[in-house]
Amino acid sequence: MRPLSIELEGFFAYRDKARVDLEGVEYFSLEGPTGSGKSSLIDAMIFALYGKIPRLGGTSVAPAISAGKNRARVSLRFEAGGETYTATRQLERSQAGGARATEVRLENRDNVIASGASEVSGHVEDLLNLSYDDFTRTVVLPQGDFARFLTATPRERQELLRGLLGLDIYRTMAGLARNREQLASSQLDSARHRLEELDVPDEDEVTSAGARLVAIVGLAERIEEREEEIGSAKERVAGAQAQLEATVDARKRLEGLSPPPRLEELSGLLASLDGVIEAKAEELASQQAELKRASEELGQLPQVEVLDRHADLYSRLAAVQSELAELNLDAIRRQLETAEGHVVEAGKKRERALSDLDEARHEHAAHALAGALVAGDPCPVCRQKVERVPDIQEPSALKKTQSEAEAAEKDLEQARADVALISKELARAEAAGERLNTAREQLVSDLSQAAEEDAIADLRKKAIAARTKVETLEATIKELGETLARHERERSDLAEEQR
Repeated sequence: MRPLSIELEGFFAYRDKARVDLEGVEYFSLEGPTGSGKSSLIDAMIFALYGKIPRLGGTSVAPAISAGKNRARVSLRFEAGGETYTATRQLERSQAGGARATEVRLENRDNVIASGASEVSGHVEDLLNLSYDDFTRTVVLPQGDFARFLTATPRERQELLRGLLGLDIYRTMAGLARNREQLASSQLDSARHRLEELDVPDEDEVTSAGARLVAIVGLAERIEEREEEIGSAKERVAGAQAQLEATVDARKRLEGLSPPPRLEELSGLLASLDGVIEAKAEELASQQAELKRASEELGQLPQVEVLDRHADLYSRLAAVQSELAELNLDAIRRQLETAEGHVVEAGKKRERALSDLDEARHEHAAHALAGALVAGDPCPVCRQKVERVPDIQEPSALKKTQSEAEAAEKDLEQARADVALISKELARAEAAGERLNTAREQLVSDLSQAAEEDAIADLRKKAIAARTKVETLEATIKELGETLARHERERSDLAEEQR
């Protein structure tokens, strides 16, 4: 495994984002004063690969998050088997004071080949052919152990190597082997001694001894299993001891701390504000439920604008019907019939007057003939020359008949004028009636789906009341929402101050 770059942020001493580029570097060393972050880089590399930190006991990782930070992120780019990989892990503080992994992935170029803590750690072990314990014994030595190794005596170096490489297991195995050898040797001596003291066993004794041998072999296998369990338990004890030491160290560091002076006050303020927020939230929910009911009620009522339009249509319909009633076409038609009768009577009267006039003229033809004489012209009757035109007075009867004929003619003309006038008036009235009937039919059609005219005022009153209620509730809900949001911001500020 060859590291190429390390990026970290919020990890131990690296509060802000930092990057170490190792590409193309064969050998390198990290140097700087104590606390500058040298060991943190090694911890970051191991954490990115295995999700554990050796100097924290390999179990706890929360202390790795920088003080005052809520998140730590590490990304290691490395080469293994000729391929380039990137291991990324991110921690976030939990409310209980621990930490949880929120982002864990292993990438090969731009492809994510593993995600999740256990899956990524398993892929890393397969890539490097090293477990976490093997890696920290052979690739990265725990802090301080290498310096001790350089200055130690040969015996101490041997002990350090045994501890670093995990060679104690071989010492344990050797001890177990010697114990088993001694036990077997003791059993052999005992068996020989008993064999010397015993006579040659019969068949039953041999069978019984065989059964006991089988039992002993089974017991030996169980002893081996128990020895393996003991070794595993010892490893768990060692891990627990390391975790205990880390916890004791953390407790010592925390013993010197004291809570801020406003902490208890903030707790009280938060509790009080939580009560206010809960009450406001309940009130908001109640108002929202009431708004839903009011909206449903408003939805079941006609709109005020529709009701106003229907009321206007009813008013227009009444006006149209009033105009139709005022037209009185039947009266105009009766007047026309009377006027036409007057024309007939005036015509008959004129005919009689003309007949009487013709008779009078015939009776007084000489008077008419005399009126046509011209002095010096021949007389149309006797063909003699007229010497003097006689002075003849018009007969009174003829004059009266002619006056009656002229009066009858005027009466006829007046009757015909009256018929023409009434006919025009009837035509205008019929046109107006047709227009009003068309308008009335259209208004009736428009009002076919409308409420009854008597119910419109009551419906309009209910619709206005329902709409006013909805608008009032909406304003109240808006105000409650703003108040609740303000309280939640206040609570967030207090909680941040408390944290």
